Amino acid sequence: MIVENKDRLTRFGYDTLAFLFRQHNVEIELTSALPKTEYDELANDLMMLIASFSGKLYRRRAIQRKKEEKEIES
Repeated sequence: MIVENKDRLTRFGYDTLAFLFRQHNVEIELTSALPKTEYDELANDLMMLIASFSGKLYRRRAIQRKKEEKEIES
């Protein structure tokens, strides 16, 4: 399997997923040219967490607004 970055395959748990692939004789080849430091990976993980929670917050707000609009229409 060829993947550009670990992040394209999974957000979290890459090592676990890679282990499972190895158990089924599937090799993961990363094509990213620059190796990431632990600091880079941590910063990237934190940014993805913030993006995920922001998306959840925006969805909740949208649902709440729709609910309020229905109550006003009734």
